[in-house]
Amino acid sequence: MKRIALLLTGAALALSGCSGLPEIFSDDRRPATTTDTTDVAAVMPEAETESVPLPRPKPPITNAEVLSLQIGLQRLGFEPGPADGVLGPLTQEALRTYQRTQGLPVDGTVTRALIQIISAEVSEAEQQAQPPQATIQTPEAPPRRNRWPLLDRLFGS
Repeated sequence: MKRIALLLTGAALALSGCSGLPEIFSDDRRPATTTDTTDVAAVMPEAETESVPLPRPKPPITNAEVLSLQIGLQRLGFEPGPADGVLGPLTQEALRTYQRTQGLPVDGTVTRALIQIISAEVSEAEQQAQPPQATIQTPEAPPRRNRWPLLDRLFGS
């Protein structure tokens, strides 16, 4: 592999009329090599030399999350097809319609943030749709009447 790279580099240099690296680069523009002793800390501030962890990729949307999205879209009046947890064309079209009505970018892409927005909207709509709880007042029971006055007189109550 190294031979192929060297051959290609040599061929490119020969075609350009150059015979080697010393003619292409002056001393101040010579590329760094593995034997270069330049102190990286002197060139870069310490804050930039610290290793920064790369962000972890987010896990894909699960079928349960798609099912939640489908149920939410159904309750909001959109038609995502059967609530089966599969992100099919009907679900994507219902999602695009929802995005269009809400003034969101219309791309049909399911995100966790969008699922949370739809769930919150469904909860709010259900709370507004419920009638206020009426308090039922039971009438006071009438005073208890003695059903057997004669027995009470005979035996005393």
